[in-house]
Amino acid sequence: MKTVLSAVLAVVLLSVGAQAASIVSAVSVTASSERALVPASATINQSGLSASYVSGVTDFDTYLGSNPTHTLIARDNEWFSDFGNLTPTLTFDLGAVLTIDRIALWVEESSGFSTAALSSSTDGVTFGSLGTINPADNPLADYPAEVFGIATTAMRYFRMDFSGCPQPDPGSTDECSLGEIAFSSVDPTSTPIPIPAGAILLGSALATGLAATRRTRRQG
Repeated sequence: MKTVLSAVLAVVLLSVGAQAASIVSAVSVTASSERALVPASATINQSGLSASYVSGVTDFDTYLGSNPTHTLIARDNEWFSDFGNLTPTLTFDLGAVLTIDRIALWVEESSGFSTAALSSSTDGVTFGSLGTINPADNPLADYPAEVFGIATTAMRYFRMDFSGCPQPDPGSTDECSLGEIAFSSVDPTSTPIPIPAGAILLGSALATGLAATRRTRRQG
């Protein structure tokens, strides 16, 4: 009973203040280091993804919930820095100032990266820190996305300063790499998604039932 109640209440709590978000792709990207056949532009063109989306239209959670994977084939599908350049930077231009609350990353399965400092800007000049991420190692296979939450921020430019390359396992070459990136864009003027009345009533009923069960057990 307690497990069921917890699950229902978790759904209710997650609904409070939630906003619908569309998945968006950057319109361009600038790399401090890249190689022919594996350019940074491959990280924003959906070339390696198992399923496509419409930038600014497709729902972020619905798309990621379908578990789209990225091919392990590198040529024209992934970005790699120059050999030996283990601290490259990628700067993404979203094309307009958007309100972003999450980042989806498909981290290349062989070299990848283990640490990246994130920052954002509205003008491309002054950047503010969004913190540091440490993605999981992906196996040598088509790989899934990993979603990172950030403080909801208005930005046009998003920068990743990489370090910790290659990833520890398998870490085959001395370079940084990334498969694809996408952003969760929310409308800052929209109202939170309302909680279904039925869910509230069900949660309340389960809470009452659980309390009654506990009283009965104590009395027994």
